Amino acid sequence: MEQIFKFRVEALHEGERLDQFLITQLSEYSRTFIQTLIKNGHVHDVASSKIYVKPSLKVSQGIELNVTIPPPKEWHLKSEPSILFDIIDEDDHVLVIHKPDGLVVHPAPGHLSGTLVNGLLHYLGDQLKNIGGVERPGIVHRLDQFTSGLMVIAKSQEAFYSLQNQLQDRSLTRRYYGMCFGKPITPTGTIHTFFGRDPKNFEKMKAFNRPSSSLKEAITHYKVIESISYDHHDISLIEFSLKTGRTHQIRVHAAWKGCPIIGDMVYTPTHIHQKITHHRQTLHAYHLQFVHPLTKDLKSYTIPMADDMIQLYESISIKKITV
Repeated sequence: MEQIFKFRVEALHEGERLDQFLITQLSEYSRTFIQTLIKNGHVHDVASSKIYVKPSLKVSQGIELNVTIPPPKEWHLKSEPSILFDIIDEDDHVLVIHKPDGLVVHPAPGHLSGTLVNGLLHYLGDQLKNIGGVERPGIVHRLDQFTSGLMVIAKSQEAFYSLQNQLQDRSLTRRYYGMCFGKPITPTGTIHTFFGRDPKNFEKMKAFNRPSSSLKEAITHYKVIESISYDHHDISLIEFSLKTGRTHQIRVHAAWKGCPIIGDMVYTPTHIHQKITHHRQTLHAYHLQFVHPLTKDLKSYTIPMADDMIQLYESISIKKITV
């Protein structure tokens, strides 16, 4: 089913490229997707019905745009037996798994195979087909490729809608361990910003102090578990709890707080990243809680911190850690 959005260009976006403006409005989509949308004639002026097909077109204050996102095409997803993930719990409606780092969650340009969805299709077969959509069947929420940890997968349409609603009303709880450079001024707190694409780099997300029509609210709670001194610098193990679930939210918020995630090549400044190198961002989803869609029982899952993060932390602190 196609989706139709209407956007009005406000003063702060006067003179922006059309693709840049739409990226700020539709931040969940990539720049390539937005540009393809424009070139294929899916953006038009509400007043004149003129179709805009040039991503570089400069927009003017006050114009209203209709954007039509066509229904997704069938991906013809492949079932792949070689995709590995640990099953934590399962019944007829939900599957709770531990996703390893390095595994992309669903197919997208650049990753058309070798994803978690391809592995789920092998494990569940036709039971997963089209649940929640053809492109990301069963996927309720995502983890970045190099973030490890707990995910819940919907095995029925009823479960998908229930879990999606819990995600939207913020009753689905997710907590993460993150190893960070630096130490927050206060040991506990809340990071509350507004989120959108970085206007200087559309591949990145950015936090902003003030709201606008193009930004979404982003809230992260944090608690410092331990801070240690390493090579004259503070290193902190921090628990992050998501209140909202924006793309790269914890990684951006950690950097915003002055405590970027160790191993994060995107949001950690190079001169800081070089102090301690790691093969991936040290972020691990260790806790997940939701209400079962059918039984209405409260389901709660907790797993240990990832082995590679434990080993890194112990090599820095020279002591055992139990989390």
